[in-house]
Amino acid sequence: MILPTPRLWFLVALGIPLALGGAIVPGLERFVILYNIVLLSTWYFSGKFAQKWDPVRAQRVTDAVLSVRVKNTIQIELENNGQIPVTVHVRDEIPENCVGEGNQFKIRLKGRESKIKKYTIVPTSRGEWEFRGLYIRYPGPLGIAQVQKEILPPNPIRVYPNIKAVEEF
Repeated sequence: MILPTPRLWFLVALGIPLALGGAIVPGLERFVILYNIVLLSTWYFSGKFAQKWDPVRAQRVTDAVLSVRVKNTIQIELENNGQIPVTVHVRDEIPENCVGEGNQFKIRLKGRESKIKKYTIVPTSRGEWEFRGLYIRYPGPLGIAQVQKEILPPNPIRVYPNIKAVEEF
């Protein structure tokens, strides 16, 4: 999905004085229409290019079985496959029965760099649940469009009684 950025909205706002000038100077409104068409098509093609560019790979690493009422560590592995540094917004949608923090974050990756980000969740009940998806958002080349992608589809997990305590015993 291609989304607008604050920079795009700033450029749209720059067209407002031009539009107001069209009320005073006849024929100036044609430039406003042309300006908006160029801006919209630049936004669209910048976003499409960023979708094909696809610089970031992400993967969630977790145990297949989590323990109820205990902190379970979830790991997100991110890799920039491009040469250009990129800032990525990551949102991992945790299961409905879990309380977690740190599952939304912003991270800067240099060219060809890999990073690992960890966060914890605490399941509140046992049963079969699922991570609902891992989403990333990164800017296009001109900074007027950003691309949001679902990297991982929903992933089922099982939550059992405190398995970590049994392992320690």
